[in-house]
Amino acid sequence: MSETTEKGRVRTFHMTVDIRGGLKLPNRILAGMLVRDDGTRLTAEEAREELLQAFRKGYDVLPTCDNHDEKGHCLGHDKEESEAPAK
Repeated sequence: MSETTEKGRVRTFHMTVDIRGGLKLPNRILAGMLVRDDGTRLTAEEAREELLQAFRKGYDVLPTCDNHDEKGHCLGHDKEESEAPAK
C-alpha cells in the first residue's frame, strides 16, 4: 500500500500477518507462508513458533520491518516519488 505525501514523496506500508488468524491456519496452509531472510520457507511448526514468539512480545500482527509500532504495524517508509514502485 502507498500514499502520496507532501512535496511529491510517497509513503509505502508493509503488509502484515494477523497473529491470531495465522495461528488458526491449518499446517498445510501455514507451511511455506513465512520466509526467512535467506529465502528459505518456514515449516508450519517453525511459522507457528514465530507467531507465538511475536504474540508473547505483545504484537497483534507479525512485524515485517524495523519501523513498526508496539503492536507490530508498519508506520510507513517515505521515498521520493521517482523511487516508489509503479502503481
